[in-house]
Amino acid sequence: MEEQNLFDEGGVLVTRTKLSYENKYYQLSSIKSVLFIKEPFDVKGLLINLLVAIAGLYGILTFSTIGLILGLIGLGIGGFNLKGFYQDFTDPVYIVCVDLHSGETIYIKRRNLDFAKRLTDILNSVLRMD
Repeated sequence: MEEQNLFDEGGVLVTRTKLSYENKYYQLSSIKSVLFIKEPFDVKGLLINLLVAIAGLYGILTFSTIGLILGLIGLGIGGFNLKGFYQDFTDPVYIVCVDLHSGETIYIKRRNLDFAKRLTDILNSVLRMD
């Protein structure tokens, strides 16, 4: 007799007795708690890349050969990284944290708030049934 899948999406499978993630199976009885959080925004990294991009722009505006070369490199690196920070700001990563009784914690990361909420709700409802 096959178990009914309560949640099967994005490589995560939840049944009444187990959680499957990244080809590993965890018994629901071994889960201590489940919660989801939004991944913290890296302000220090943002400021460093912003300073690199501004320094690169300044180097370009000095109109010297070495300033132009270093400025283009700095502006390219800083600007490329700032694009990633913009994506993190507009579409954040949500982490479902599954704490096990063994002390291990499983982190399931997705950029989908609905996915994180539904997975957390289903795991918590199944844990309350036990």
